[in-house]
Amino acid sequence: MKFQFKYFFLISILLFCISCNKTNYIKVDNLVESKKNINTVNYSISEKFNVSQINCILIGKFIDRTDNSKFKDLNKTQIIRKAIYGLISVKNYDLKKIAEIDKNIDTLSRQNTLSRQKLLKHYNCDAIITGEILKFQNNNFVSYSKTTVELIIKLTDKRDK
Repeated sequence: MKFQFKYFFLISILLFCISCNKTNYIKVDNLVESKKNINTVNYSISEKFNVSQINCILIGKFIDRTDNSKFKDLNKTQIIRKAIYGLISVKNYDLKKIAEIDKNIDTLSRQNTLSRQKLLKHYNCDAIITGEILKFQNNNFVSYSKTTVELIIKLTDKRDK
């Protein structure tokens, strides 16, 4: 019995260690040509970008480019937008509510006057975050599950046209 318990304990520790992955951040010059790796964030920063000039951020629309037959019951774009909102809300940025933004996006798009610049001007904000969902998958294992999300996120300030 002790022999089986030792193996079970060893396998449990091994699975725990494998499940703990560190995220790597790599600054690249060209995001299109950068290598895609699991647990790696490739990012690029414009030379004109100045973080001290950003006080207010809008969480704009995200485009879902994943297989729509999977996770039909989930509104993936809303989940991602709310997650980003939660991550940014701990910083000292003025954030506008997602529901309020959606209401105005729908109104402006019906009037065919929707643009990032108009949204930024309407809310008197400095930047907007938009993006694409490229991958959304869930892997179930014996003792845990792992959700993988691959995104392209773009922070555009009001100086960018």
